[in-house]
Amino acid sequence: MSPSPCHSGGEVTEQQLADHEDDGAASIVEVYAALLYGFLLADDSALQAVAVSTLGSLQPIISAIKKCLSFYVDAGAITSQNEDSLRRLLASLPNRSSCSTQSE
Repeated sequence: MSPSPCHSGGEVTEQQLADHEDDGAASIVEVYAALLYGFLLADDSALQAVAVSTLGSLQPIISAIKKCLSFYVDAGAITSQNEDSLRRLLASLPNRSSCSTQSE
């Protein structure tokens, strides 16, 4: 895969954006699927056990939710209520490491 236009240090062209359009769409699908799974699994240890036995780990789900939260906090594009909701969601999932994205 070619380097992302966001990290090239130069001007971003329309062609570069078009070349990476699928990457962005896949990332959005990943995050929203993780959010859906996360809310379905929240505080339900029996369902979490089924998910772990099927998926092997909840870590990809937790990582995607953290990535989403970090992006929105860094962009200043999340309300405090939504941020709190995502933090509570992360707290409800097992084996999570501490969420490093804190509000200022």
